[in-house]
Amino acid sequence: MSYTEIYKVNKDGDCEIAGEARNAFKGAMFIWNEFSKEYLGKDFEMFFSQKTWGLQSDPRLSRNERIIMKTTFDNSMVRKANIPILIEAFAEFIVTHPSDNIKTQIEIFKKLLDEDILAICWNQTSVNNNPWTEYKEDTDEQIPYNINGGSKHWFVFDDLGEKH
Repeated sequence: MSYTEIYKVNKDGDCEIAGEARNAFKGAMFIWNEFSKEYLGKDFEMFFSQKTWGLQSDPRLSRNERIIMKTTFDNSMVRKANIPILIEAFAEFIVTHPSDNIKTQIEIFKKLLDEDILAICWNQTSVNNNPWTEYKEDTDEQIPYNINGGSKHWFVFDDLGEKH
């Protein structure tokens, strides 16, 4: 079964696996489907995914819902300082949209509060390539993505206009 991978960005900027939440279908895809049903009146359809993903800037979504939606997008990160707000957003979401996957993600986030890290990030499903590694040509190996030298990542709260 697939799973959602949670990564932590260590103090040197390297991404490392922090934990896994079973059944990736109950992670990002579940979030997209719940928001699609609630705000678009229909189940999420991959063919029309842009409509659902566009909800990230829809004024009908609460701040917490926008936070949750943005965490499902490729290369998103949340700085350690924002993890308590992230936990609050996810905890509010599962009250009306129960998901063991998201509950497990919250547990992982809470554990990471006590670690010396810079940020967290996601690989929404284990059946794809790991977005938090890079190919090192001279040694022909995979190395951790590093936020100090990399440019593909972005921060959810910066995108919300809340730089911390």
